[in-house]
Amino acid sequence: MADVETQTVICEIWSHSHAPPLHPPASVAFDLRKVPNPPKHVRDQYDGRSKRLSEHLLHGAVFVGLLERAAKEITQAINAIFSESLNRDAPGITTSSDHVSHDNVLPDADSSGDLTAADSVSSGCTNGPTVSDSGILDRSLVPVMNSRHPRVRHEPALQPLCDENLDSKEDPLSDSGEVVSGRSSGEEPKSDQVLRISCFCERGRHRSVAFAEELGRTLNKMPGTRSFQVVVRVQHRDVEVKSRDSGRMRRGGRGKSRVLGAAIVADQAELQDL
Repeated sequence: MADVETQTVICEIWSHSHAPPLHPPASVAFDLRKVPNPPKHVRDQYDGRSKRLSEHLLHGAVFVGLLERAAKEITQAINAIFSESLNRDAPGITTSSDHVSHDNVLPDADSSGDLTAADSVSSGCTNGPTVSDSGILDRSLVPVMNSRHPRVRHEPALQPLCDENLDSKEDPLSDSGEVVSGRSSGEEPKSDQVLRISCFCERGRHRSVAFAEELGRTLNKMPGTRSFQVVVRVQHRDVEVKSRDSGRMRRGGRGKSRVLGAAIVADQAELQDL
């Protein structure tokens, strides 16, 4: 097989509340609302970024099973993106599961000892990339699905949108921190594809946040290859917004107290002058 330029897939993992939905929509979504909540006193003190809260969830079979299912499904989606990249770069190369070199494909999540569990469950996630039951297209993968993609031939709903968005580009980068698998910190990715992942619960502060954090750690354990690498970015939509709002409220509260204090001192001075 001829040498293939190193491909990079950026996995954007977002935690958020059920409403409003994530925008732009994700390719893969995981519903955490059926996962049992941690005790109220834990939720009152910590959000999903807390080690104590995540440890509580990791003792639950439903949470762990969904985490393993998510890792396996995302691995399959990443491999599909890489196979399509090979088709684009080398149209004469067959990239079915029977012919792709193992040096170029990430191992299935369930083949790793770190991801195996007896209590795996299948509820709570939606498959991707595809057209959902509600008819909503997984738009973040449209640039990947050109007219040669087998999904386009078998799912006519993809064809008109595929041709329209074939040359579209989306800036996948953000200001948040990243977890990188398979490349050194000084190496810039050569070709990027984006896989947008949604993790949502009722309020977007506890279960979904912990799930996104753990999923990011799990995906970061995936080995890079000579032709393929994965960049993982984890962002918390509603936790970060609430933190900023709380900071503004605290600053406003202190300022108001100072103004009221000055008014009281002025009133006392006027009384003394009478």
